Amino acid sequence: MTTTTYKGDVDFQGDLAVSGTASLASASVAVGARTVAADGALTLAAGDRLIALLSSTTGTKAATMTATHAGHHVKVVLQARAGGSYTLACTYAGAAGTVTLDAAGEGVELMRIGTTWYALELTGSSTFA
Repeated sequence: MTTTTYKGDVDFQGDLAVSGTASLASASVAVGARTVAADGALTLAAGDRLIALLSSTTGTKAATMTATHAGHHVKVVLQARAGGSYTLACTYAGAAGTVTLDAAGEGVELMRIGTTWYALELTGSSTFA
């Protein structure tokens, strides 16, 4: 068996196939993600599947939960944070409220059912209130 270790930034072009076990511990991976510029406005688009957020200033940025299409499934991850937070309005566990992402690695998996965005899963230490 051959083991290869990469350090620093590595770019892969095309498909990356892994057999066996691959460890991505402490890696920052956003394959196929739409990255929102640092502190940029987040407006969901019909083609979004994975969104990587970057936050560097204080204050809260509220996402625009666009009426895309029923069944739309998207994961939003705060990839890097030096300050501030993002909020996303949705329904979770039967209650309407807001998901807050305010630490790197926090995220939410969302699905649009009918006319409502539902949080299916909160990741990291993201909160809902």
